[in-house]
Amino acid sequence: MSTQTVQKESQVKETAGALLASLDGSNVGRGKVIDGLLDLYNLTAESSVARSLIVTGLEEIPGKNLVPLDWWQGLLETVVESSSKDCS
Repeated sequence: MSTQTVQKESQVKETAGALLASLDGSNVGRGKVIDGLLDLYNLTAESSVARSLIVTGLEEIPGKNLVPLDWWQGLLETVVESSSKDCS
């Protein structure tokens, strides 16, 4: 595993962790979700499972203005898990 791959995985975990830590209430603004997904997209490898999950998430964001917290939290956790597997 290359040093760059380890750094990217670490950055994905760090970014997702910060997004998870900022969660409050039962909904999240749609713009915040899109920004978070785009940040994670830029940190993932082109042909990775994590990037595929992010693209699918962008295509399937529920709600017009607010996104259910459980959907966003679940997606973040899945992206972190898959990013770890992509680097294994």
